[in-house]
Amino acid sequence: MRVDRTIDLLRKAEEGSRPLDTLVAQAVGWRKINRQIVDAKTSEVRDATLWPIPDADNPGRIPYYTSNIEAAYLLVQQACPSRVSGFSWQEGSATAQVGETGPRASAATPALALCLATLMALASNGLGK
Repeated sequence: MRVDRTIDLLRKAEEGSRPLDTLVAQAVGWRKINRQIVDAKTSEVRDATLWPIPDADNPGRIPYYTSNIEAAYLLVQQACPSRVSGFSWQEGSATAQVGETGPRASAATPALALCLATLMALASNGLGK
């Protein structure tokens, strides 16, 4: 999915979700690999989906970017490490900005706003995948 579609979904979301986390992860470099694995207990072969950590080969768990403010903040730090960032919120509305001149992002929650601001900053610099 293109990053602009993910940006639209983040703007419209009322709360974070695992499908949104997956889209955000893919936008910043996580990739999905389907493999067959053998269950050690039953020796049964089954399909498994693995998500290698960006810039690494070992699989990881996609963070709860869109529902956990700490995970969203870490996303900002990983995707745009040298940029000053900030956010504000009140009940039902949050605003975030990544970089001093980055676009302001408004969303329903602080975590969504941070994710949105990060993807908007990446897209404005042509870095979104």
